[in-house]
Amino acid sequence: MIVFVVPIRHPGMVKDTAHQQACLRDLLASFANQTSDAWKAVIVGNREQELPPLPPQVTFQPVDFEPEVMDYDGVALQDMWRMIRLDKGRRIHAGFLHAVEGDQVMVVDDDDLIHRDLAGFVADNPSDRFWFVPRGYFWEDGTRRIGLMNRLHKHCGSSLVIPKSAFLATDEPADSPSEAAISELGSHHLIFERFPENGSNWHPVPFRATIYRVRHSNASMTAASDERRRALFTSKAFRKVVGVLKGLRRGFSGDARVGIAPFPMPARVRRAFFGARA
Repeated sequence: MIVFVVPIRHPGMVKDTAHQQACLRDLLASFANQTSDAWKAVIVGNREQELPPLPPQVTFQPVDFEPEVMDYDGVALQDMWRMIRLDKGRRIHAGFLHAVEGDQVMVVDDDDLIHRDLAGFVADNPSDRFWFVPRGYFWEDGTRRIGLMNRLHKHCGSSLVIPKSAFLATDEPADSPSEAAISELGSHHLIFERFPENGSNWHPVPFRATIYRVRHSNASMTAASDERRRALFTSKAFRKVVGVLKGLRRGFSGDARVGIAPFPMPARVRRAFFGARA
């Protein structure tokens, strides 16, 4: 079974709570519309975190973690990334503990979207495989700009499905994991240091399984991340703009269950993520 773990940053670090709620509703819709029941999701956030209604297979794990700092301005780049890894990693670890032996874990950022066939695809394959999403969609939030993105796993954290047993945290005390274990959870790049991408463990998901949402009010807390994002937008990864968007009155399939509102998304992408009846 795939376990989606969704870490939510400290409320004090969120610029636009209304937009955060909208992103969470979108993400929950993509979970609720999985074509297989072989999944569960754990949302991890501070106790005061506001949440939209949760589908039955989604649970909330409250935590009391404070961020390393509330503002990264003036913090050296190397120190900043260490703080981000530790804060995110602690939250992921709290959700990671809900997975059991044989489960596969996928960390999903709260502003991304997951293809409706992913849980079924993972369930139909051996549970010891490592999956990465090399191809996905790159969407500039709130605009008509959505493109095909290759090597998505190099940029987007919502791109790896890994057996629980492969993580350092599996063999460490649940109440006192090491900084190395927490950092590995907090950065999707670090797992490749122990399991190289060109090794036999990894297999590509054969469809565009993730929508990577960028350039919105909560997407970046630092100028460094803004610079990285600008570089990405001008890279070859943004392959083409997809279609002219039309009004989506019906929104996503299953929207009644989670109160989802339609947002600008081409019909063919909407069908790929939320089914032909969406």
